[in-house]
Amino acid sequence: MQDIETLTNTRRRDEVIVERLTDESRAAWDGFVDAHPEATVYHTNWWRDTVVSSFGHRSYPLIARGPSGEIQGVLPLFHVRGLLSGRLVSSPLRDRGGALGDPGARRALAGAARRLAEELSCRYVLLKQGESSPELTDDRYVEIDHWVTMLLDLPARWERLNPKVRWSVRKGEHSGLSFEMSDTVEAGERFYRLFRETRRRLGVPTYACRFFRALAGQPAVRFCFASQHGADVAGIVLLLQGRRAVSGYAANSSAGRAFRASEFAYWHAIRWSSEQGYRIFDFGADSPHQTGVRQFKEKWDAREVPVPHYYFLSRVRRVPLRDSSNGVLRLLRKPWSWLPGPLFEIASDWAVRHVD
Repeated sequence: MQDIETLTNTRRRDEVIVERLTDESRAAWDGFVDAHPEATVYHTNWWRDTVVSSFGHRSYPLIARGPSGEIQGVLPLFHVRGLLSGRLVSSPLRDRGGALGDPGARRALAGAARRLAEELSCRYVLLKQGESSPELTDDRYVEIDHWVTMLLDLPARWERLNPKVRWSVRKGEHSGLSFEMSDTVEAGERFYRLFRETRRRLGVPTYACRFFRALAGQPAVRFCFASQHGADVAGIVLLLQGRRAVSGYAANSSAGRAFRASEFAYWHAIRWSSEQGYRIFDFGADSPHQTGVRQFKEKWDAREVPVPHYYFLSRVRRVPLRDSSNGVLRLLRKPWSWLPGPLFEIASDWAVRHVD
């Protein structure tokens, strides 16, 4: 592959230069991400390593440097395979993690991604910015405001909760639910079993157990469980970065729904996040068509915030927006849930490797 520096414009004294991440620059990348107030877990090197090992994507992480060599921006980038051709995606299967830095650095990184996509014959580039980046639309990117997230300002106080939420949490307590947090491999495997059950019930592909095993032991990850008599009935994976605790993944058993186990688990995860000094609890992005999930999050009095994504269309004419709650994908959910257990896992492992 052509060296990334040849994909940038001719050097000038005042321009931003884009280069590939090297082993020598990993520490500098991590330092930039740790210090940046808008960084997410998905910008970290450990997350990139987890994605590569779990889903097999090839990684093309890019660094933007200023005239004196200082890092001004970073962009985690993955080549997601397709049936006919691939795509370059900033953070597969997640809602954020796009070009990070000042507007000039973001534009330089997006331009390098665009040229790399043309060299690799990719259909498009997808940068999940999570915030408005108008400079990208000046560089042939299309902004799509489809996804939204729910943010709850912390500290959370019991007396401010919606009465229905307080009733649900108390129901969980009266039903004998207990709350537990862990970061062990065993906890990752426990969460996977709940996650697989939930995804199969909803007719949505699950992730392989190796992904949750890989998350175990990371300082930025906590597995949260609501259990009854030793049986897990609801779970949340918290992803921690800066001042924000993100509900990265959630699951619940059919039995747990009768005990309001999800509300019980979320309240304890929110309270723990408050006690640890986090200032925002992020419920994660959803489609506007996911009415049930959005109603669940709205009752926590969280505020809705758009999560813009940016596409560069290289070999397609229309934005290939994929929403499992709408269109053809919604029709496939019921037959997908009917697959026998082993086939469901095999088919899921194949499917998630091809999802943006």
